[in-house]
Amino acid sequence: MGIDDESGIERERSGLPTGQSIFIGALAGVTHGIVALALWEFFGFERPERTLSTEPLFVVYTLLGMFALGFVPGLLYETWRSVSPGLVIGGLLCLSSYGTWTTVRSGATPVDPTPFGWYALLWVGIAIPAAGAGGPNSGGARKRAYINILPRGRRSLRHARDLSRHGIGHADRRAVSDRSVDRGPRRRR
Repeated sequence: MGIDDESGIERERSGLPTGQSIFIGALAGVTHGIVALALWEFFGFERPERTLSTEPLFVVYTLLGMFALGFVPGLLYETWRSVSPGLVIGGLLCLSSYGTWTTVRSGATPVDPTPFGWYALLWVGIAIPAAGAGGPNSGGARKRAYINILPRGRRSLRHARDLSRHGIGHADRRAVSDRSVDRGPRRRR
């Protein structure tokens, strides 16, 4: 399942994450978890070690979520070069941190969860749409990959669509001739 060339067409065709993709996702998950814990401490929330004895499921749920919110965009970027999940999650982290910072800075005691608290509690509702945001990026990259395999004089979207309809990908490009794909009705000259 290696990559055939620099463009990564083989990986995009298979759609399966490699060991390297999983490692990069795990590294991004740990990094996001560390940043979230640092913000948790900065905002003066109750330390997770103290909460662990009274609410262990809450602590595990929150830590798992902070890992997942880093893992999802890291994996999707490394597998399909999709940047949208990282932008969505990074943007929401920044906005929720700013909202909580303004509350804490003003000296008000937060009674309800702060924006960062909602970010930590509702991580599932953030991770799923963020992962879905990666879909259009990978589809666009796949179309560009099919266009790049075409012979120089035949780079048209119609020809790329015909190639993809016949299941012809990067590995099959040497077997494709100009006459092997039906281009529809011929025009009279």
